[in-house]
Amino acid sequence: MPVLVAVKLGAQALEAIQEGGSSKAGKSDEDEDEDDVEKEEDKVVFEDISRLNAVRPSSIEVLDRVKINNTKETPRSTIKHVLKSSNPELKFSRDNLRRVEEKLRRAFVEFYQKLRLLKSYSFLNVLAFSKILKKYDKVTSRNATKSYMKMIDNSYLGGSDEVIRLMERVEATFIKHFTNANRTKGMNILRPQAQRERHRITFSTGFLGGCMFSLVVALFAIIRTRNILQEDGHKKYMNTMFPLYSLFGFIVLHILMYAANIYYWRRYRVNYSFIFGFKQGTELSYRQVLLVGFSIGVTLPDFLLGDQLTSQVQALRSVQFYICHYGWGDYKLRQNTCTDSDTYNAFLFIVAVVPYVCRLLQCLRRLFEEKNAEQGYNGIKYFLTIVAVCLRTAYSVDKDNQFVWRMLAGIFSAIAAIFCTYWDLVLDWGLLNRTSKNRWLRDKLLIPQKKVYFIAMILNVLLRFAWVQTVLDFNFSFMHKQTMVAVVASLEIIRRGIWNFFRLENEHLNNVGKYRAFKTVPLPFNYDEDDDKDN
Repeated sequence: MPVLVAVKLGAQALEAIQEGGSSKAGKSDEDEDEDDVEKEEDKVVFEDISRLNAVRPSSIEVLDRVKINNTKETPRSTIKHVLKSSNPELKFSRDNLRRVEEKLRRAFVEFYQKLRLLKSYSFLNVLAFSKILKKYDKVTSRNATKSYMKMIDNSYLGGSDEVIRLMERVEATFIKHFTNANRTKGMNILRPQAQRERHRITFSTGFLGGCMFSLVVALFAIIRTRNILQEDGHKKYMNTMFPLYSLFGFIVLHILMYAANIYYWRRYRVNYSFIFGFKQGTELSYRQVLLVGFSIGVTLPDFLLGDQLTSQVQALRSVQFYICHYGWGDYKLRQNTCTDSDTYNAFLFIVAVVPYVCRLLQCLRRLFEEKNAEQGYNGIKYFLTIVAVCLRTAYSVDKDNQFVWRMLAGIFSAIAAIFCTYWDLVLDWGLLNRTSKNRWLRDKLLIPQKKVYFIAMILNVLLRFAWVQTVLDFNFSFMHKQTMVAVVASLEIIRRGIWNFFRLENEHLNNVGKYRAFKTVPLPFNYDEDDDKDN
């Protein structure tokens, strides 16, 4: 399908893009041949050259017709073009049309921005003349401003409206062909507005920054109250922990410095967005960079990754043990003194709750942005899980008050497990719907065997309560305690694998039902070549 870009210098509008069935208007596709096309092209070129030689056109005049060449960009397309018989029509693939449209779109935007700068330059010079003349009148006590400004207004600099007319024509063309006559949308693209500083970003930055500060203070308080630095092994502690914490400190510090750079660049009008090649109007402000330093927007892949980490608590504790065993030198003496360290036991709490804290923060972030109360209940679920995990860890560490810890751990773990099980089956999987045509399931199912869903629900409930072993201390003569811990952790990973399938199945069906299965944006081109030939 040939595409013609015609720019006509009419007084009403500037036709910038004209799509047609062939490169010659007024003739059918069957009557065209390659020689006629070449003659027509040569005729247009000679007419343009004669016109240019006859009289010098004004600066707003352009070629009467510009033809887009379908260049061969790959060896395969070049060979096909050589071997293929001559085609009277100039064909464009969808990808070619998309690239051409995007290039034209960017060209219009950039050209319009240059016209805006030229207009601002002209206005600034006229304003400078006015201010200079006012200063002159004030110093010399003469009234020369009026006469001189009249001369400036009648000059080409002050009186020419050529730039304004060009801007109006570009606006009309762009709005007509690129935004479907939507002037508001077109002007927003041509004239991107500076981003407004939103109070919610400032609030989120302050809130999350305060949380980070509180965690740092709590860390120092723990070190202070436990007198870790006064103990014999404090050097070993600092040599181990400081590099671990410094990694995250370096990242946060770098982000803070970048936010400060943006603040001062904007304050002193440094065009950093142009230097870095950022799209105008989309660059981050220093407040947004600070927000990125503490938290970022949450999408499905983000919280799905967080859910995977919640099922890998034992793996994270294993990493902690590796660090302790090899970092503190126990492997040299073939000893296991990690559990005797209060610091190691303290980090058992931290390592266990980190994935749940991440998910809790994600829920709070989505609650703040989406104003969805469901995310608040989801955050309560993770908060209860954090409490339950901490109590179970305290029960395994503190040997003096095991009865109290066992009771508390059992109560909160049961509440958290019931809450999480309900959330998995009803909200994450969309099951247990009594009004569904598939009773106790949902209306749409990807697996034809319904019994699979019931088996999955039963397994999810059973595996959700695998934590009971850690509270009731089920011991088997043929199995070591650490082996039992490994088995329970493996069962949780299996449960998470089952959960992943049905969670994404439900998400997929929701997207299809809400017409969100595709992320492509329809282009303003007609790709049906048969319709073009009929026309």
